Amino acid sequence: MKNILVAVAWPYANADIHVGNITGSYLPADIFARYHRLKGNRVLMVSGTDGHGTPITVRADSEGRLFVGCRECLLLYSPDGQNGWQKARELFRFPNDSWVNDISIRGDDLYVTTKEHIQAFSETDLRELIAAEFSLDDHAYLYHVLGQFMDATLFALMKIPSVRKRFWDENPFYAESSTNGSNSTSPLGQALRAANAVAYTESKLLRRRGYGAAGLLFTASPRVV
Repeated sequence: MKNILVAVAWPYANADIHVGNITGSYLPADIFARYHRLKGNRVLMVSGTDGHGTPITVRADSEGRLFVGCRECLLLYSPDGQNGWQKARELFRFPNDSWVNDISIRGDDLYVTTKEHIQAFSETDLRELIAAEFSLDDHAYLYHVLGQFMDATLFALMKIPSVRKRFWDENPFYAESSTNGSNSTSPLGQALRAANAVAYTESKLLRRRGYGAAGLLFTASPRVV
């Protein structure tokens, strides 16, 4: 019996997931390790993670601005007009022990994902944050008590295997084709449609009431500099 060490390259996210992520290094290493285990050898297969490397935390937008995710903050570098960069400006600081995993720019929107962290803002903080860059024209409160209650009930029921299976099999919103009659007319499908209608009506009627609301929708205009 031999001692076999298989050291696999660290998984590194630098693009959309594709077959090369598997076939490039992980599949051959897995086959090699399984082969030696079948032969009776002692195999130790190890790898690691590199979830905070530079290439996955830098994105440039159409205006040439560079967004850089550091360990616990998001920085912005603006062009200085001389093929260089102005001094970094800190856009946002995340809580301790979180780091930026990825930054993506979709149109005018900037999305930042971090490790094991979801940032929550109070309504006052959110208003101040948005008002720093925009003029607030209108707002509406969303997702009130009934909507939250129905979601909580659904999540609790999803712990039951039979309900979870039926949800994925019969839910018209997750079916490959929304025109499938058996899915759209199923009892579960009808219940989901009714629940969505109730939540929508509730939010529409209570759009000016903040009590019990979990969402806030803004209409805003960019400030003219």
